[in-house]
Amino acid sequence: MPDSNIVTDSLDRGKVGIGTLIVFAVVVLVAVIAAGVIVYSAGLLESQATDVVSPDEPLF
Repeated sequence: MPDSNIVTDSLDRGKVGIGTLIVFAVVVLVAVIAAGVIVYSAGLLESQATDVVSPDEPLF
């Protein structure tokens, strides 16, 4: 009987480890997407700022 408990415990621990790995992968994926959105937004704001102030016009 004790041997079957050891196998079951090992399988449960393996399932928990795989679940944790999946959650970690999803968190990393969300972080990558959020970073991409931030970089895209920064580029968009930068291009809008250069459109407002062109180097051909005097600043004052």
